[in-house]
Amino acid sequence: MHADRAGRSGARCGATALIAALLGCGASAPPAPSEPAAPAAVLTATSAPGLAPPARPRSWSQIVHLDPSGLRASLTLAESRVKKATDLRIRVALTNTGSAPYPYSTWFLDAASLRLQVRDVDEAPFNSGPPPMPREFDPAERHVIPPGGSFVVEYSGNEYFGIDPAPGDYEIRFLHRSPRADGAGAPIESEWVRFEIRP
Repeated sequence: MHADRAGRSGARCGATALIAALLGCGASAPPAPSEPAAPAAVLTATSAPGLAPPARPRSWSQIVHLDPSGLRASLTLAESRVKKATDLRIRVALTNTGSAPYPYSTWFLDAASLRLQVRDVDEAPFNSGPPPMPREFDPAERHVIPPGGSFVVEYSGNEYFGIDPAPGDYEIRFLHRSPRADGAGAPIESEWVRFEIRP
């Protein structure tokens, strides 16, 4: 008899616990699983030697812009007056003026349509040709610029212009919105440099 009462009591307790669990009465929800922390960016410990820019001809015009991050961008043109925009020869020198190595991202650095901007004298942008096929960001695509070192990249006008602009005055600059391979830091840009198209 006692066993029968105990069985009925146990059944009632089990039913009560089930109802409480369904109604949320007196039962606390299990803690939500925590998401795993994102792994920290891994930086290379090796530093590539700086590539000093070659001496520029006297005909090269140069304007320099110093970014607060310590990286300086300098855009130069071999000639400021050309017959066609595709005749332009553009050189960009990136100099580390800071006291620590700079992990510069070379991801899509060769894509002139992504790293150069052109506008007319009224500041209306002149769009480039089609961008390259997208690919996943790879932090391993980098060039570590030592303190005081420089890294140089060159472009030609036909790498940027899909169609020839009309004769007139234009300006061009270099712009890299995420220059550090670790994703940190401020954008880097050169000043606008003017050029003329005169057939």
